[in-house]
Amino acid sequence: MIMTATIADADLWHSFAQYMENDGENIYILEQSEGSRYTKLSKASVSVGKRTSPAPIFRYGGTHTSAWSIACFATADDLALSENNVICAGTSIDQANYENGRNEPYNIYITVTPKDSITEDDTTVKWLTDHTERVYFSRVRLNRISDDRIIATWWENKTVDSKSVYTSKVAVLDGNGDPVYDIIEYEGNILSECKPILCKDGMLRWYAASNGSLRLYTLDPESPNVSLKDIADAVITPGSGEYNFGSEVTAEAEVVYNGSKLTEGVDYTITYSNNINVADKSKMTINGIGGFTGKKTVPFSIEPMDINSVKYISSGSQYTYTGSPIEAAVSIVSSYDIVYNEEKETY
Repeated sequence: MIMTATIADADLWHSFAQYMENDGENIYILEQSEGSRYTKLSKASVSVGKRTSPAPIFRYGGTHTSAWSIACFATADDLALSENNVICAGTSIDQANYENGRNEPYNIYITVTPKDSITEDDTTVKWLTDHTERVYFSRVRLNRISDDRIIATWWENKTVDSKSVYTSKVAVLDGNGDPVYDIIEYEGNILSECKPILCKDGMLRWYAASNGSLRLYTLDPESPNVSLKDIADAVITPGSGEYNFGSEVTAEAEVVYNGSKLTEGVDYTITYSNNINVADKSKMTINGIGGFTGKKTVPFSIEPMDINSVKYISSGSQYTYTGSPIEAAVSIVSSYDIVYNEEKETY
């Protein structure tokens, strides 16, 4: 079969994002471009095929005389249809601070436009997040569950103590784009580039890759908690640590779930207790993160230090003969400095 078509209408400019949904009577089109200087929404009758004039539903800031590769400091990421409204989602800075855009924090916005009045005046902008520091967003998705339920999902990445920290978030919205519950948060990134799928049993499901394997996640819209695996079901093989002169001792662990080796920092973290002395009943606790929940505590051993590998230093090098045995005080150290004649040598 050979299909032919002509472009009836488009306004994509240089950088664009375009999303479409239909309710059987109309097709709703969400578009973004720096050329237009706003995110726009339009609709086209399924029977007629011609769409209405696009309405600006989220304007970008700044004053410009040209429209080529101009930063928007905003994204348009998805749309979904409730019974009466078109719900759109994206990220943006506060566009009133556009001129300082590269330093402004981003947040997630929702636009709500009546299906029967695709106009700027009838569109309401709402914010799902209110970060005051820079956070990076990705994988913002909207899933229509019913006429009065829409699930928004996304992940956030922020820097804490010079490390990237990922969290995945779920918001349940009503048909007017308002949150029904508090936003639910999960440690780690459990979302994928692909949009979650609403299955016949009413569950929202998606796959996400981690440590070279795919994992299936399930969310019940009626009880919106992502189905996470319990780390307590994993097989944990603890390593051992070596005595460290009264400091806390740590050890690695191999954690395997259903035949797949998990990754520290992605699937779990490790905390320790009673982990200083050889005689202590040392324990490590595996805490589930990302796609895992719960925790599991197992013992691990602290091995004595090999006396042959220990460095010694005496409290003195010269002693006066007394005719009796002399015992020199000796300290055990892991490293030390000897200072003499203004010179320093490290051993």
